[in-house]
Amino acid sequence: ITKNEYQFIKQCEDYFDYNSPEEIVVSSPNEFPENGYFLPVDKTLLSMLKYQPFITRILENIQNQHTAAEHDDDLMFSIKNGHHGNRLDQDTLLIQLYLDDISLTNPLGSKRDLHKLCMVYFTLEDIPDECRSKIDFIQLVGICESKFLKDTTKAKRFFQPIVDNLNNLQLHADNLAAHMIGGFQSCFNRGKFCRRCCINYEDRNLPLPLSHIKVRTVVDHDKTVQEIKSNPNKSSLMGVVGESPLHELIGFHPILSLPGDLMHDFIEDVWPIIIMSRLKQASSMRLITYGRKQFLFTVTIWISVIIV
Repeated sequence: ITKNEYQFIKQCEDYFDYNSPEEIVVSSPNEFPENGYFLPVDKTLLSMLKYQPFITRILENIQNQHTAAEHDDDLMFSIKNGHHGNRLDQDTLLIQLYLDDISLTNPLGSKRDLHKLCMVYFTLEDIPDECRSKIDFIQLVGICESKFLKDTTKAKRFFQPIVDNLNNLQLHADNLAAHMIGGFQSCFNRGKFCRRCCINYEDRNLPLPLSHIKVRTVVDHDKTVQEIKSNPNKSSLMGVVGESPLHELIGFHPILSLPGDLMHDFIEDVWPIIIMSRLKQASSMRLITYGRKQFLFTVTIWISVIIV
């Protein structure tokens, strides 16, 4: 039993390896105070790796993946088996970052974004597969109100301690979060909406050969960012809105370091096309009427929205 909050936190630090979050001031001195919070990754890792059996399981998993990759060299069992992963020291521990927004309430309409928080997590890539989906192995890194991060300056202030901390140690996100931290446009229904290539939104459903689509490169992206920085009147160019808040993170680049969002890409792009093709075929084979087809399509879209 403790008499006050200070004693409670002190006992948690002494007996449970509790790390207090660090406050990040994202507002300017003359503005209303706006804060985010940050949990240093190195302190969290230190608490996790104090447990020797956990370290043993990680090392065994790394060895098992290495052995499996030697027997099946055409398969990837971890990031270390990939093109970029092969360049890494096999004794290093990989940290995977994930960023997403959560809603604290369930309002409708224009107020749905009123109480959203941006959450940054990390997990160790080298933990065994059976541990990956458990909450105990997903660690919080940072938290901030999403509306604060729509301001580029405030976003940089929030991410700077995270960047510095990871650089001292030396990402995974859904599409919206990846575009936000990569410096790409956050609107997916116009312009050059893809962070992989420069295809226009109007051409997204056309059967264009890949050779006709310009792929984004590091050199072209850096030139675009410099052009935006030299001309403040340009709010967006080629789908890029500016420099990434993580540009000072060693080894990070928006073109190379942001993974795909398989769930949203499949449900919002691939699945509707497949469903429409199947319904069209069923209609041409006289298996369903137009009215029934319309009903099925409505149900499909409704299910997609619920899943997302």
